[in-house]
Amino acid sequence: MYNNSISVNNKCEIIWDKDIYKSNVQDITEEYIAISLPIANGSYANLVKNDRVEVIYSTEDSLYSFETKVIGRKKEKNIPMILVSIPEEDQIKKIQRRRNFRIELFEKVFYKVFDKENFKESLVKGISGKVEEFLQGTMVDLSGGGMKLLVQDNIELGSFVIVQFDIHDKQIVAEGVCVRCIKLENGEFSCGIEFNEIDGRQRENIISYTFDIMRERMKKR
Repeated sequence: MYNNSISVNNKCEIIWDKDIYKSNVQDITEEYIAISLPIANGSYANLVKNDRVEVIYSTEDSLYSFETKVIGRKKEKNIPMILVSIPEEDQIKKIQRRRNFRIELFEKVFYKVFDKENFKESLVKGISGKVEEFLQGTMVDLSGGGMKLLVQDNIELGSFVIVQFDIHDKQIVAEGVCVRCIKLENGEFSCGIEFNEIDGRQRENIISYTFDIMRERMKKR
């Protein structure tokens, strides 16, 4: 019996034949889950009975996946659907809490550090400052809640940090706090930055970006 984390109208993604297809849950019975015809780049997945697929879906808080097989098709109100078998509860994997889903990557980041005393009065100037006024670091992991940053100079614990970086051709600007900073053998510093002020839309862009990378990596397994 499946757990109730998946429900009708859930958007989902289907990994099949090393491609990722968009779909959504149309119906759930004791025998099957009915999904809309999976589509990618204008083409539908040509799924037939007994094909194995992986289903990925998210709730407000978490991301889940399970493997299943196609058991048939049906059409209801002129909507064609693919029927997949119900997974057992222990077959559904909770990948991670949605906001804290973290991926490893290496991307350029611009950052500026403020101490607690002059942070508020410098904040507006810092965000609107020229890129040349920012230092450059390397982001080595990212989640909706923060990032790990490699930098050349120590960032003191509790310091406020403004970070600027690009994802999906959009600039992300976030305010965070340094919660960890460790000196590495090569002389660099590995700093954990926890976002405490970030626009909700930008956070969603980050979460979407991390999921996109995760899906691409799952596709190549």
